[in-house]
Amino acid sequence: MSGPDTRRFVDEPSAVRDGVPSWTSVEREPRGIDAETLDALADELATRPMRAVLADAFPDGGRDERNALFVDPAGAWRIPVSSHLRGRCLDVNTGVGTRALLLAEVVDSVDAAGTSPEALRFLAARDDYACHDRVTPIHADLRTLPEPTEPYDVVVADLRGRHRPDSLGDAVDALAEPLAADGSLLLLIDGPTRSAGVTTAAGLGTPLDDSPSPVDATRQLLSGVIDPIDRDRFPSVDRYAMVPDAVDPSFVLRVGDTAATDRLIAAGEGGSLGDRLATRTASLAGRLGVLDRLWPGFLLACSRDGTPGGSEATGRARQNPDQDRHPVSEGLLTRGGGRSTVLVDDGAGGLDSVVKVPHRRAHAEFAFDEFRTTQALSGDDPGSTGVSGTIPSGTLSMTWFGPTYAERPAPGTPLSSFVSADPDRFRSVLELGIDWLIRLQRPRATSVAPRSPDAVRDELSLPEIGLGPPPVESPIRLFRAPCHGDFHPKNVFVDPAGGADGPVTAVIDWELGGLDDDPIADPAFFCLQTARLAFGGLEAGLEAAFTSPGPHADAVSDSISRYCAAMGIDRSTFLLYLPSVWIRRLRRCLERGATASYSGRGVRRAADVRLLWDRHDEIVATLGEPDAGGASSSQS
Repeated sequence: MSGPDTRRFVDEPSAVRDGVPSWTSVEREPRGIDAETLDALADELATRPMRAVLADAFPDGGRDERNALFVDPAGAWRIPVSSHLRGRCLDVNTGVGTRALLLAEVVDSVDAAGTSPEALRFLAARDDYACHDRVTPIHADLRTLPEPTEPYDVVVADLRGRHRPDSLGDAVDALAEPLAADGSLLLLIDGPTRSAGVTTAAGLGTPLDDSPSPVDATRQLLSGVIDPIDRDRFPSVDRYAMVPDAVDPSFVLRVGDTAATDRLIAAGEGGSLGDRLATRTASLAGRLGVLDRLWPGFLLACSRDGTPGGSEATGRARQNPDQDRHPVSEGLLTRGGGRSTVLVDDGAGGLDSVVKVPHRRAHAEFAFDEFRTTQALSGDDPGSTGVSGTIPSGTLSMTWFGPTYAERPAPGTPLSSFVSADPDRFRSVLELGIDWLIRLQRPRATSVAPRSPDAVRDELSLPEIGLGPPPVESPIRLFRAPCHGDFHPKNVFVDPAGGADGPVTAVIDWELGGLDDDPIADPAFFCLQTARLAFGGLEAGLEAAFTSPGPHADAVSDSISRYCAAMGIDRSTFLLYLPSVWIRRLRRCLERGATASYSGRGVRRAADVRLLWDRHDEIVATLGEPDAGGASSSQS
């Protein structure tokens, strides 16, 4: 982290605390994690690696605390406003600094201003981003922001929730002061439905810290979002809606984009009861012509001359002509765990393309993996199985955010929409997915070969996060084959006329893929996720289809038998490798420094592995009948 070079400011700080220059006496508690924990983490990070420090600080996992520290939606919303990101940046109300670090990946430097000394000290100690030396924490609030010796090219301000000022207009005036003549101002603000407490009451999005009074709530809803921008100062203002709110958005779209709005509403109809209620309300608001004012969260992108950056703009990406490209900014952006996907409309109500952008530079290899894997498999069809025709063949381009993968939309309907607890339907879904995997793997697999107990333990262990398999006493026989890595029914598309009976029309999202890899990850994960969808959760799915005799366990057992017989391996090997998809995924994240290797997402995946191994004996008792000579095929 960059040190306190106060020569970059007109006025000297009133104090320097733990290396962080301060221009204010205002101190506020950090959000999502207590100040004492942040102080302790900062102390430890001075001499120890982050993963070890986090493991000691959160012995029970600390999923919520880790997410509060390391997950920020800026990885997604940077994409549509990328043309504004350049040069010198000021990030106001920075919190623990994850947003500032994400911004620093695409600008030259970031001054990260906040009011929690402990959070700023933690930010100064962080080293989980390669660009950490381009971020300078400063202790200041909106009223005491120090005047820079050189104006900022972009100012980003979090004005949501407790950071909401009494007057948005006055806040904009203050934020515009240190901005260059051709600079951009990016504002994150709550929409009226969140400010009024409507989304909190409906259980949607992030709850408000304080509920508004009935009078304030009514005023918020009646007024809508009042444009706080002085159009003489900022002639160009682009507004983006953030759903379910601006704190933790799953979707981002340009306000007024009818096609993206329709796509969002259609997506919500297939979700939970709350999602369906929200989307139907949004549909009604759209018909009444008031939706554009009532979105629960907004990102306002304001520029002074109508051209973000002006003619003199420079920036880290612009200094590299090979990467001087912005990803597509139009369409519905859906935020994922490690990347976001932009659904680009074709102008006639259909989908033209799907563009996938990594959330940070450490996730770049996942885009390369997707491109390499799909290119190899879509162009090769040994045995004429027809599998290659269901694998997308996209393009890869370098943008400000790293490698960006684009492909045509998948034909058909996600298989997940046909999953149910009906025993026949459940069986049909499993058979369809397992059959596709056999046709993918068998012509491309290596020969089945012995693997020693030590090799198996190594493959199924992640000592960095305390994961290890049940006892492995004997050698196994296994092979290598292509692996999708996220073979979930939602990523398998089928002909809607056939539904669960197929045929498969496409298999998408290969960012976790590999050509010479763990073969059991895909069929095991597919069985687990089909059960999870059918019964409303992983534990419920295990109980119904893996540890309790009945028609669903019979369907899983038959699918395992079918796969093992076709590929020439023992059922006991399949059951031992049942959680291998998450081990494989976590290992990749650890090797690449991806956010999931130390955030709450990694904690959740590790918990899934432990759950399966804790119940391994029950699973074996239900599904582990001895192989009756079925483990033989042309692979052996």
